[in-house]
Amino acid sequence: MTTDAPGQLEFLCRADLDLDELRLRRGDQSRIARVLRELTDEAGYPPSIREIADAVALSAVAYHLRALKRRGIVTHTPHRSRSYQLRR
Repeated sequence: MTTDAPGQLEFLCRADLDLDELRLRRGDQSRIARVLRELTDEAGYPPSIREIADAVALSAVAYHLRALKRRGIVTHTPHRSRSYQLRR
């Protein structure tokens, strides 16, 4: 398994950053990040994991969200629902 070199990924710092410009290794993670941003913008608050899973038609969303958190792309407050957010 390879690791990302420092500076290889651009992290989300601005809401206007296009997710396609990110060089995420997994297409599923890119889709999840895009849906997370879209659902948050629509509702005004973060979606549940189930809402994200329904939107991307993927069952391993929790796994990918944890991977995105480890990579610094999303934040999450443990033991709190609807707390996954893209870093701004």
